[in-house]
Amino acid sequence: MDFDFTPEQRLLRQKCLELAADFATRSAAHDREASHPIENYQRLRDEGFLALTVGRERGGGGASFLDHTIAYEALGQGCPSTALAFNMHASVIMPLLESPEVTAETKQRLAELVVRERKLIAGNFSEPVTTSLLGERPLKTRARRADGGYRVSGRKMFASMLEAADFVLVMAYPDDAASPSAAMIVMLPRNAEGRRVEADWDVLGMVAQWGSRNRKNFQAVVEIAPKELVPHHLGQIPVRGCHQPYVDGDRLGAAQALEGLFL
Repeated sequence: MDFDFTPEQRLLRQKCLELAADFATRSAAHDREASHPIENYQRLRDEGFLALTVGRERGGGGASFLDHTIAYEALGQGCPSTALAFNMHASVIMPLLESPEVTAETKQRLAELVVRERKLIAGNFSEPVTTSLLGERPLKTRARRADGGYRVSGRKMFASMLEAADFVLVMAYPDDAASPSAAMIVMLPRNAEGRRVEADWDVLGMVAQWGSRNRKNFQAVVEIAPKELVPHHLGQIPVRGCHQPYVDGDRLGAAQALEGLFL
């Protein structure tokens, strides 16, 4: 078995190490100030990392799980918080793009937002009473039909880059659903009226996780038009099968950075 990187993977890793060197010049300041590394996100956006794992047939980079891990391991050596938070973009859009249960229309809309419009998308699934991170039920957040759209109300928590992302995917229980395990995903714009972010996450209690400074609690009572709805029943998405592989590369990078400090 050949464990060597391909020439393309070496180029990707080298590019990420160059970005990491730049991120490292600001990492300590962001940690002290508990601030979002917006400039790092912008550099990743400019370099095409929003679409890194989106298939080439949709205009993306077509990177594999291994490519993704190589990239974020390198990025995490410069600013683990940036790598962890930005990585969540892939961890929420790729399950939707890869699931056979998601309609072609929905996949195309997501791909256009990410590839052509370069939109950064976050996920906000957990709730104070349940994790919901992997589709836990029941959901307290509700989506009610109103004036041709939906009125979403509820409280979410534990979300990365929530205040920096252009959109946030929120899991909610449809009020007209018959099953107690039903769920839907709505896509809320960052500037949605009625959306409120509370910076009350206990950062000091999560220091070991790195990047926890990007996690905030979120409350909202917002109304959204049908075009902002991702028309999908989340219960059918194989979340456990395709979410987790996108989350590990940044931890490897953080471990390498720490190893360099002590060895």
